[in-house]
Amino acid sequence: MKVLSIVMTLAMTFTSLHASVKVKSAEVQWAAFKTPQKVAVKGGFTKSVLDAKDGLVGTKLTIDTKSVASGNAGRDVKLVKFYFDLFSQPKIVGKIISNHDDKVVISISMNGVTKNITFKSEEARSGTTLIGKIDMLDFGLSKALKSINQACFKLHKGKTWSDVELAIKLNF
Repeated sequence: MKVLSIVMTLAMTFTSLHASVKVKSAEVQWAAFKTPQKVAVKGGFTKSVLDAKDGLVGTKLTIDTKSVASGNAGRDVKLVKFYFDLFSQPKIVGKIISNHDDKVVISISMNGVTKNITFKSEEARSGTTLIGKIDMLDFGLSKALKSINQACFKLHKGKTWSDVELAIKLNF
């Protein structure tokens, strides 16, 4: 019974903490995949605008897709030219719409399509990292996916995957 009481107290503390925190900064990292062996290519974005609310719910992050940063300048140019430039809008917008237990739902708007994506929340001392996955085809990006696959056909050994893993680090 004492263990249940302690767990309930911790859960209420965690929930009330998230209701009162304000995000100071956010960093988005991604992992896309190439080759039939599904080799990860990692990166992030260097330009975004954070509209933080009290508590996580309502916090919004707008990402400039042209600020892609993969650690390889040549790759970044290709990603913009053959992928992000084919989006109907140059921004990706994410807004936290719910936060329950270790699940955070983010409304993601990209290429004129909005989808609610559930992320797993991993707590750290300075903030929270949200871990999730999206499929580019769910956002109407088959043309962009085909374009980057053709531009990098040899490097990707003919295969560019449509799923992308995301990690959003929220610093409080």
